[in-house]
Amino acid sequence: MSQGDYGQPYPGGPVAAPPRLATGRIVATVIAVLAAVPLALGAAMLLISTDADRDMHGYLRILGFFVMVPGLLVFVAALPLALPPRLRLPYVVLLGLLLVVLAFCYLLWVRR
Repeated sequence: MSQGDYGQPYPGGPVAAPPRLATGRIVATVIAVLAAVPLALGAAMLLISTDADRDMHGYLRILGFFVMVPGLLVFVAALPLALPPRLRLPYVVLLGLLLVVLAFCYLLWVRR
């Protein structure tokens, strides 16, 4: 008989995966969700700043950008760790392409 992580016998079966891998993915998911809050707040500030009556000097656009960037960096760094290992590489490739497209769209939006 083989022994599990906690001394539980597994008669003729495989040993269970260590629970620390699942705990790390849960922690990464919580961090990614918490990082999405300033990301959404910054995006809302950027969308509100398009109205000239509300933001004549563009301070909301500046503040929204500075709130959104750290949230985006933490979100992008934490989310691959929340995914199963086999999905991490496709996620990184898709996210990289999406960020390039979003940056290009943002630059076009700022120039108008």
